[in-house]
Amino acid sequence: MTARLLALLAALALGAWTARPRDGGGVVVAGDGAPAVAAALDGAALDRGGAAARRLVLLRRWQSLDHLPAMRRLCRGACGDGGPAAVELRIPALAGRRLVTLVNLAALGAGPALDRGDPPPEPALGCLREIVAGAAETLCGTTRTVAWRLPRGL
Repeated sequence: MTARLLALLAALALGAWTARPRDGGGVVVAGDGAPAVAAALDGAALDRGGAAARRLVLLRRWQSLDHLPAMRRLCRGACGDGGPAAVELRIPALAGRRLVTLVNLAALGAGPALDRGDPPPEPALGCLREIVAGAAETLCGTTRTVAWRLPRGL
């Protein structure tokens, strides 16, 4: 009985350790139109070193995930046509919880601008600023869609 209790406590402690937010701040912006978005966000908490606690993955449309099988596996049913404009994935790890926010830029009206090579329009940038700030209860004007994913495909 004592061994089971200790195993349970160890599992709870490990779960709490891996679910804590990753140290450090900032956001890494990647994906479609990332340079234009990073420039438009004007350095707002952007991390160019890659050690940020949050990753912002920009997709022109959800179909872009067909070319990113690892992201598609992580997103599973949360991302897709008719879904939300943004999905936040929380991935626990020993170094701290990693946040990956996938954003469908077409749902924000930024797809045509990116197709022309222009930066996203201001309403889309406002949404991305909210995500970078990390304080919004909603993502891009829709209910926050959060999905927990275990690391290593578990």
